[in-house]
Amino acid sequence: MAGVRYEQDDPRLWAIFNKKQELVDKSGRNVALYLIPYLAKSFPSLSGWNDILRLVKEMRSVTSGHVKYHEKTLPADGASRDFIDAYLYEIRATTDPNSSFFKENGIRSLLAVMGDLFNAGFETVTLTLSWALLYLVRFPEVQKKLQKELDTVVGRNRHPALADRPSLPYELG
Repeated sequence: MAGVRYEQDDPRLWAIFNKKQELVDKSGRNVALYLIPYLAKSFPSLSGWNDILRLVKEMRSVTSGHVKYHEKTLPADGASRDFIDAYLYEIRATTDPNSSFFKENGIRSLLAVMGDLFNAGFETVTLTLSWALLYLVRFPEVQKKLQKELDTVVGRNRHPALADRPSLPYELG
């Protein structure tokens, strides 16, 4: 999306994940914010609305930072390096003030789309891992068999790697 690859141990990546998780936790605990929105806005500190707004702003600053960088470094030849470049070229080419790509509307739309794409990826991974862990808790015999295979192939002194996959038939089953 932004042409950036974060390493797994990059503190910037973990900061993003932690903020996203905090946002999910706070949003889930404050269902009243969605059912009775005027209460949230009337009592922002008590309802947790201020915390949610702060987290959304912090998350948006990450995506807007990528957009600002791309605006400064956009290739003059019109060749898109990634999704953000393609979107910025479309914004520049749009002259219809009613279009969602028009000027500042375009930037707001780009930030919203980036947020949606990030959230979709985050939620998918989080939910998949949560279900996998619940499955292993529910079926301890599967957990034991999987652990035995991992211990045999990988051992306990390192993390599994993609190169181990061909040797892990039960895991891939």
